[in-house]
Amino acid sequence: LRGVARELGIALGTLNNYFSSLAALEDAVAARLMAQMPVLDAKSRQPLRDQLVDMGMELINAHSLHPYLRHITGRESVIIGTEWVLSCRAALVAQGLSADDAALCLEMVQSIAYGRGVELHRLRNRDPVVMEQIMAYLRKTGTPTARLKAADFTPEKMAPANRISLQRAMEVLLGGFARQQE
Repeated sequence: LRGVARELGIALGTLNNYFSSLAALEDAVAARLMAQMPVLDAKSRQPLRDQLVDMGMELINAHSLHPYLRHITGRESVIIGTEWVLSCRAALVAQGLSADDAALCLEMVQSIAYGRGVELHRLRNRDPVVMEQIMAYLRKTGTPTARLKAADFTPEKMAPANRISLQRAMEVLLGGFARQQE
């Protein structure tokens, strides 16, 4: 906590009045970030598939800014995270998915979002000279997909690609669930 207090320009005692440890501070920050995540709404006019994609994009953004978020497991963040999962799963079940399929659907969105978010975090924090060398190498020697990524591999240009990936994943996933129920 000393480093955090120094960075904030406040006395350690002041910070200790609110948080007993660095883990407690991290848990409070994680809980606050998680509380801002969109929740699926079965009664919304927006189709569930679109809600899942929008939620995935928000999760990508959160993980790109805070890649450690998924690893914080304090009491407060676990409670909020669990409530979020249960609420989203209930919306999916209300739309006709089984509880197991709803859990799998959420897990898929979270996994895609985490992977893409961490990838964006690394991209933002990488030396531009090194990145250009990697991209030049991929453009020359990579697979067609790698060459395509290398052409526009910037955080700003990755957002549409991330949205398309999430949309396609939801089509495949939800389409598979629909076929199972027939």
